[in-house]
Amino acid sequence: MFCKLEEIELYVKENAVDTVIFDDELSPAQQKNLSKLLDCKVLDRTNLILDIFAQRHKLLMLVHR
Repeated sequence: MFCKLEEIELYVKENAVDTVIFDDELSPAQQKNLSKLLDCKVLDRTNLILDIFAQRHKLLMLVHR
């Protein structure tokens, strides 16, 4: 029987997942450790929102050049 983290790790590897998003808030240490263990980008809900805004900002900066 697998623990939840082992299930996630197996799913990530079998499906070539490049980003995992957690609904709960993660500490920076948790995010770093999970990213290292799962070998992919790990975000919580807050960081997902920040990431979206950062991407939109970069796009707007390119458009206004």
